[in-house]
Amino acid sequence: MDSFICRIELNKNKGITIVLQNDEDNILQTITMDGTSITFKVKGSKNESVIIQKEEEIFIKCKDFKIEAETINCKSKKETYHESGEGYEIKSKKDLVFDASSDIKEKASGDIKIEGKKIEAEASSEVSLEGTNIEIKGKNKSSLSGGKVDISSKGKLKVKGGLVEVSSKGLLDVKTSGILNIKGSLLNLKATLVRFG
Repeated sequence: MDSFICRIELNKNKGITIVLQNDEDNILQTITMDGTSITFKVKGSKNESVIIQKEEEIFIKCKDFKIEAETINCKSKKETYHESGEGYEIKSKKDLVFDASSDIKEKASGDIKIEGKKIEAEASSEVSLEGTNIEIKGKNKSSLSGGKVDISSKGKLKVKGGLVEVSSKGLLDVKTSGILNIKGSLLNLKATLVRFG
């Protein structure tokens, strides 16, 4: 290994600069203190990393930034902003929790996909779903229940199945302001009392 070239530059106007030059690996390391900031710089033949520390901020620029610790705690008194020029991935081997004292908003220019063993959504007041087309599909069973359930359509409402059952523990009303058609290859009406008219 070749010897390093080391020097310290002292200047009353520019401050202090510490230089370490590694000619064998073509790497230059410098620390500059100019009275307002401290700049750490490592420059190679292809890349360069820079750390600038000022009174109110720390700036880091590099090709690959890594942090490894047993516990990481990041906290800001005001806004926190993250931006990625390409993909953004978050992984957790245990629970992943998002908690906000106000609203949580998600927006995507493409698709939004949620997968899980069991998915639950609960609201203390209202739940609203809106789209050009909405499809709810269960491979085994689909259930819709509530204290009161209203199903309405501005156009045509179609109910179709291999077997369709409509039942009520109390009164069951079928009303129309127009014509009511009941059609089938066989029609069975069973009741203790049947009244027409």
